[in-house]
Amino acid sequence: MNRHLAGLLWGAGFFLILSLALIAMWRRDWFGSLDQAAFAAAAGMRSAPLTAAMTAVTQLGGGIVLAPLGLLAAALLFVNGYRSQAAAVLIALLGSELLNEGLKHWFARPRPIGFNLIERPDSYSFPSGHAMVSPPFYAMLAHLLRGRLADKAWSVYITPAGVLLIVLIAASRVYLGVHYLSDVLTGLCLGAFWYCLVRYGLEAWGSRPRPQTVGPVTPAQTE
Repeated sequence: MNRHLAGLLWGAGFFLILSLALIAMWRRDWFGSLDQAAFAAAAGMRSAPLTAAMTAVTQLGGGIVLAPLGLLAAALLFVNGYRSQAAAVLIALLGSELLNEGLKHWFARPRPIGFNLIERPDSYSFPSGHAMVSPPFYAMLAHLLRGRLADKAWSVYITPAGVLLIVLIAASRVYLGVHYLSDVLTGLCLGAFWYCLVRYGLEAWGSRPRPQTVGPVTPAQTE
């Protein structure tokens, strides 16, 4: 195993351990004051323009945007011959969504009440789906885009832009009052874990040994 693949596995392990630590802290109610402090800080910076911006940004982490965008990205990759990359995009998106739904029903944490600036979702709160699904999806897109556009000078900004988008989506959930800070932090770590795992699978698949093809034997070769 090369260092790159080992690094991805180490990254997955690190974020998994961090996620488990955050879950343990939440179960012991160590986040209570921090969650309330985050809502107080959000309330102190609220304004009509910022609320409008955060409402728009949060849509980028919801299924109404991610589902069609994921299908479009996978379709474009597939028809252009990048089949393993297309599969990676779908696994990053669907896998994190299914894992998030399972964890939400497992922990069954109610949503915060009295802080929401938008309609409060009916689903459970922990961990945040927006914060958990956005990292593997947008990070995978950023990775693939940067690889395809490596000859462009501005390609170095793709990864930072993807990270900024993920952070803004996560922050919007606390600002809009539909998630606790602990929901978002745990979701981000679980999303990073899933991204490292899917990225490892993609890289390992791409670096696997290819079987050598042997051409037909000509009469001259048999003499």
